[in-house]
Amino acid sequence: MKFHNTNEDVVINKVDEIFESIQKQGNPQNFCFSEQHRLDTICYVLNRVEPHYIVSSRGVACFGLETVERQQLKIDITALVYDAIKKIAQNDRSLPDSALGTNLAEDSPMFNIPTILGKLLNGVNFEPMVDVELELCLDGKRTPMIDGRWQNPCKLASQNSGIFSFWPSPVPAEALGVRQVFKFAISAEMEGFETVHHFFDVEAVSEVQCHSAFSMDRSINLHDLYMFPVDKEDDFRV
Repeated sequence: MKFHNTNEDVVINKVDEIFESIQKQGNPQNFCFSEQHRLDTICYVLNRVEPHYIVSSRGVACFGLETVERQQLKIDITALVYDAIKKIAQNDRSLPDSALGTNLAEDSPMFNIPTILGKLLNGVNFEPMVDVELELCLDGKRTPMIDGRWQNPCKLASQNSGIFSFWPSPVPAEALGVRQVFKFAISAEMEGFETVHHFFDVEAVSEVQCHSAFSMDRSINLHDLYMFPVDKEDDFRV
């Protein structure tokens, strides 16, 4: 039995369409349209769009129907594609891997910090939070990210389904093979809700090579975080 995420087709077609449109307009902002940038854009959008799986010809037929939901999906995907193009442009993938996110020399020992993934939900109805700003700090200071495609602080959009991610830049080490524990904290703030502070430790061993390619094998999945509305005192009138 084969499954297929139909939204992959929608995203790939939309990325190709927008890339072609910008190039036909002369590419006034001088965006890069290499195959690597195209793949980065597709991944960026797919990570922010809920999958839609089909398994039969009947599913294909239903998928072809133009509904209000599908029209909105296409609008959301278009906005995400343009957002991805701008953000990916901030980091030129033509740079060598050793130059991504760190000024350390290639032979300098460093601690590679894994990607940090999590989800922020409403503590009352368990719905994904939207328009919330999250910040990742290390030892009380905002943590720099490995490159411009990762934001800190980051803001949850409706397409994120409450999911957030950070990829901290490597930290310099004094020698190879050193084991160290890093104390991180994530803060989430939004008007009308109690501020969330989540503290956790990450253990890393220093090495020479910078991990500049994303891998789920080098990721940390935090348990779900919850935000609760601020309790308002009853207004008693005499």
